[in-house]
Amino acid sequence: MLLLLCACSLSLSQTITRLNHQPPGGAILTFQLTDGTVMAQGNNDSSWWKLTPDNTGSYINGTWTQTASLPAGYVPDAFASAVLGDGRLVIVGGEYNNGAFTLTNLGAIYDPALNTWTSLAPPQTWSYIGDSPAVVLPNGKFLVGNKLTKQIAALDPKTLTWQIVPSAGKADFDAEEGWTLLPNGTVLTADVKAAPNSEIYTPTAGAWASAGSTIVDLHSPSPFGCIHYGPGGKLCYYPPGEIGPAILRPDGTVFVTGSYTSSGTGAGHTAIYSPTSGWSVGPDFPNGDNAGDSFAALLPSGNVLVEGDSGTSYEFNGTTLTKGPRHAVQRPVASRSIRRRVRDSYQLPADSHHQQQHRPRLLCEDPQPQHHGRRHRCRRGFHELRRSRRNGDGSKLAGSGREWNPVGGRKHHGELAVAQ
Repeated sequence: MLLLLCACSLSLSQTITRLNHQPPGGAILTFQLTDGTVMAQGNNDSSWWKLTPDNTGSYINGTWTQTASLPAGYVPDAFASAVLGDGRLVIVGGEYNNGAFTLTNLGAIYDPALNTWTSLAPPQTWSYIGDSPAVVLPNGKFLVGNKLTKQIAALDPKTLTWQIVPSAGKADFDAEEGWTLLPNGTVLTADVKAAPNSEIYTPTAGAWASAGSTIVDLHSPSPFGCIHYGPGGKLCYYPPGEIGPAILRPDGTVFVTGSYTSSGTGAGHTAIYSPTSGWSVGPDFPNGDNAGDSFAALLPSGNVLVEGDSGTSYEFNGTTLTKGPRHAVQRPVASRSIRRRVRDSYQLPADSHHQQQHRPRLLCEDPQPQHHGRRHRCRRGFHELRRSRRNGDGSKLAGSGREWNPVGGRKHHGELAVAQ
């Protein structure tokens, strides 16, 4: 079931309204396209649906239509993705394909004008991609990190060709971390394996440099050892742990959230990165909650909305983290091993001033237990709202999370449709 969360003022005052039309095939992972429609991956992984707002711009009375399906054999779960500046949607890899842990290197790109998916070859020598971090650079190129190494590849959206780009100086491999595009065109990440270290990638230099310690440890240790993949399951992936979402705020700072701190318990920490002054400690999550592998969004007010692993939402105003309503679906603490499907969608009206600066995004989650190693589909959910001046130049989400997509399209009364 899809619902809408409505915040009727700048304060954390939210109500839940059920969408009048539910997605026929369900909704797992969602993206807002540059025309304001919303693409949703169906519950069977292979079908895709589009939500079109009504003539007033509201998603509540919007209608769903089925779009083209992915190329045969590509049925991914948890992948790198982005909405490109020209309006196309690109997805690459998949931690799972057809329900199997494969770290697939398949990919595809969707053209909304033609309603077609086209297969996308992987970067040369990349046999595995999985749920790698990704970001769209100001020049429009789609940057993807290799989950198993320190390599980076850039996709040229005009030629759909990949180039392995320099990535010197990386402290750890790219797995499980999120990449956030900064206003100056560089990319910030809080390391997972090398936590509490953080790094900044400068595309023009092709190199990483330390951004210092996040002061507090934002990652959680992995409860898993070897997760087998590859031919005959002979290869091992050792997850480095989890971390929470990171959101660029209008003042240029990045609010980074943490996962649980010990053995599945312990309040998650937060930290704030400033390009001018570096890191400072943010507020801990109340009541032992955390945002490991969870969702966050930039609200039209400039505040950050974060969902805790308990299902409770929190709003960060730059200083304090205030508890909001609890969602209908509660996630277990050991959320690293669960599979989530979208059931609830939420909508947040904006004030008129910020309607011109921000555009909404759509997100997802819902827990369903699976075998070990199964990660949720939405990655860093609550895909980030971007100021309109960066449309086509922004970085997601994404989903899977750690990727952020550029946002554009028409105004929709500031409503933010997201899926839990």
